[in-house]
Amino acid sequence: MDCCSDGALCCFGYHLTPCLFGDNVDRLRGGGCCSPCLSYYCLSLFCLQGLVAGETRAALRNKYNLPQEPCDDCVVHCFCTPCAVCQEARELKRRGVSYYQPPASQFVTSAPPQQQMYPTV
Repeated sequence: MDCCSDGALCCFGYHLTPCLFGDNVDRLRGGGCCSPCLSYYCLSLFCLQGLVAGETRAALRNKYNLPQEPCDDCVVHCFCTPCAVCQEARELKRRGVSYYQPPASQFVTSAPPQQQMYPTV
């Protein structure tokens, strides 16, 4: 599958790479997309986005048991950033991951006891 097989996602990833990265992180781990987006953007100003993006790519690979291709995760992000982010977004989309779902809670919630209102005299 080439980098531009999903036109809308490719366009979004090419023009707003940090935003798509933040969305990928939010769908993978939860916690919102603003912080990852901002950190990716700031690091990309110094061509260091591979430091944070490579870790996310590795987490995605480990979660879904994907091979490390074509080379190291950080290297992929340093040289092919928009394509790498689009590829990760397509993988999450293909697997139907729309948002982060935390592990099931061990707490049981129930409705509060019924309350009664008494007339005032």
